Amino acid sequence: MTRKKDKFWEYAERLDGRFQCNFCKRDFAGGVPRVKSHLSGIRGRDIDICKKVPRDVQLAAAATIKGVNKRPKTEAFSSNSDETSSEIYEKNEGSMLDNLLAKFFLLNNINYGVVESPSFVDFVNALATFGTSYNLPSYSTLRTILVPNLLGEVKENIRSVKESWGETGCTLISDVWCDEKENKSFVNIMANSWRGAMLLNTFEVPVNKLTSDFMEVIVCFSIQTIGANNVVQYIDCSQSLGGITGTLLANNYPHIYVTRCVAAEIQSLFEEVYNEVEWLRVAFDNAKCIATHIYKHDNLLSLMRKYTDNRELTCPLKGEFSSNYNMLSSIMEVKSQLLQLVQSTEWLSFGYDTQDFGREIAETIRSSEFWNQGQEIAMALESLCLVFNLVDRYRSTFGYLYVAMEMATEKIRRIYDVNPSKYQRLWQIFNSRMAKIVHPIHAAAAFLNPAYMSSEMFKDKAKVIDVMNFVVKNLVTYKDKEAFVEQMMQYDSREQEVFSDIAKIMFKTSHPCQWWTYCGDKFPILRKYAIRILSQPCSSSPCKQSLSSFKSAQIKQQQKLALEAPFDYLSLRMNMILADKLKARDISDKPVDLTELGKLNIISRIFFDDLLNEAGIPHLDIQPSDRYAYQIIYIQM
Repeated sequence: MTRKKDKFWEYAERLDGRFQCNFCKRDFAGGVPRVKSHLSGIRGRDIDICKKVPRDVQLAAAATIKGVNKRPKTEAFSSNSDETSSEIYEKNEGSMLDNLLAKFFLLNNINYGVVESPSFVDFVNALATFGTSYNLPSYSTLRTILVPNLLGEVKENIRSVKESWGETGCTLISDVWCDEKENKSFVNIMANSWRGAMLLNTFEVPVNKLTSDFMEVIVCFSIQTIGANNVVQYIDCSQSLGGITGTLLANNYPHIYVTRCVAAEIQSLFEEVYNEVEWLRVAFDNAKCIATHIYKHDNLLSLMRKYTDNRELTCPLKGEFSSNYNMLSSIMEVKSQLLQLVQSTEWLSFGYDTQDFGREIAETIRSSEFWNQGQEIAMALESLCLVFNLVDRYRSTFGYLYVAMEMATEKIRRIYDVNPSKYQRLWQIFNSRMAKIVHPIHAAAAFLNPAYMSSEMFKDKAKVIDVMNFVVKNLVTYKDKEAFVEQMMQYDSREQEVFSDIAKIMFKTSHPCQWWTYCGDKFPILRKYAIRILSQPCSSSPCKQSLSSFKSAQIKQQQKLALEAPFDYLSLRMNMILADKLKARDISDKPVDLTELGKLNIISRIFFDDLLNEAGIPHLDIQPSDRYAYQIIYIQM
């Protein structure tokens, strides 16, 4: 049966995927629903309204949208009072959409953080641009055509990442989690480099079999899988197992150095400071009291937003002690507004001074000691928080960490010198953690960062030899050693021929790897190693946050979806998460300004951490391996 042509095509000319209005002669994308929206005179439907449409056509179009028994106020022919009605209509429409969105999230058990995810925002924006003529695909089309089509995009990204390893090498990262009910441990092995990251494979090991030695066997197997020449570094994230010894790695792959995850070490430092420095813990707890109570009471939250001009407080994240600093900083930034809040007539009229939580908030905010302690904490921990942001937000940070930690050390030392008795424990904790955070390779990377090598930091020749000795001894092949040392000395001489005006400008415009690519022709051997070192990350957290949802992939009720999937669903999804997360994380060919490291995108972090609660991810159909005492889920592409 032939579908009847919609009568509103009488008022528009069909084009290829577009239409032209017969009245105003403008053309738009979309079909007949967009024609009706254009002619209806109702704003807020993602299309300009027609100013020349006849009144009867306008009312007919509006009736089809709002319903034949409802006559909305329209704008094109309205009076001032009608415009107000139109605004009310638009507001009601927006409220209706909000309710539909909330209902969609609730009924489908979707994590609320998804509303902030870039992929969801991109889809909504694209849908608004396309208009109401868009028809949702069927379940079958989505499952068998649209999602599998993404496989080509993922494979192309993985191919590009793998090709880059020949020049930059990569860092292997492990992520371990346990399902105690099933007595299983899962080890994700990822490869991260300047050009991107990918999930290599996943190992399923009985909980009682996963030791640090066995972890090292898994790492060596993964190195063998992708080729030892492609691996520069392994970030050891197995501290829960006691950390790997590194003996097997050193014997088989002496050129691969083992470092700790710097972000995890700084988190541990913040945790130790919180637990052992009492005055600091009290200040953090008081700040947490303010933030927690305000966000638990809607009326109080609305009142706070009124006084802070909608500036939000940062609530601490569970298990991330560095977020205490961000929380305290957000409170310090609105000190005067919070003081006005607890002294306002609204505060009294709501009766907050008569309630326990209100009295607790007001007492803290009115306390000069709280603000003084907060100021001291901000000064003491700011530099450490900036180092955390550096390694947690950016990928290729090897050339920056050493200098960032030197800056943090100097800042904390100055504070300690002012009041040794108060800051002694903080200074002790910081110094005890330094060796776990800074590896000799980080100092060498700072020297290979031309922006730092040209500064006063490496004027001392003995220091240059000291920091580069590790590289020459452990990373440079025997046949390259002489040329490497000769070119290192030439590089250190800072010849004008190499450090031209353009080269110096690139200190501020380009990542150190880019500088070596464009300016390092005179030092081909040194450049080869410099690029491989400077391309590496200092932290595993970007990959681990992106793949935290892997835990949800083992939910047994999702086995049916896994069996129905006509492709490797888990591999596709995990590698897409990695690609999108790391793409949004930084612009890898730009330098990092250590003085301008902003706060982390907390919303984004919450979203990826909360993927643990997500439903709708397939269970893996894991096959046993006869060769190994553990099961391997191959996800290589």
